[in-house]
Amino acid sequence: MFSIQHFIWLGICVVLIYFSLKLIRKNNIRLDKLLDYCFIVCILSELTKIFSVIEIASSTDGTIMRPYIPANHFPLHLCSIQILLILVVKNMKESETKRTLLSFIIIVWKIVIWFLHFYLVF
Repeated sequence: MFSIQHFIWLGICVVLIYFSLKLIRKNNIRLDKLLDYCFIVCILSELTKIFSVIEIASSTDGTIMRPYIPANHFPLHLCSIQILLILVVKNMKESETKRTLLSFIIIVWKIVIWFLHFYLVF
């Protein structure tokens, strides 16, 4: 399921996360601004994923050339659910639901970071 390209992008993401955390700790960034940055990074990541795997395929008779995305790289896959959650949280008023969604996002990020740490260390 995971190709070498997945691991390259995981490495790039680890580096980006590291420097982003250093920047966030250095500057006191508000939550709204942080969610804006996260949303932009997620969209850029999704676009990069799409454009890096697009192939030009011909039709069965060979007359028409069109872009083709393999099924395991469809846009807005399960990994991209964070884009929707960030957008929803960003546009919600302060409420218990907003805090619950933020907690969910943070827990998912912590689990992913733990798995990355476990994978990269061992």
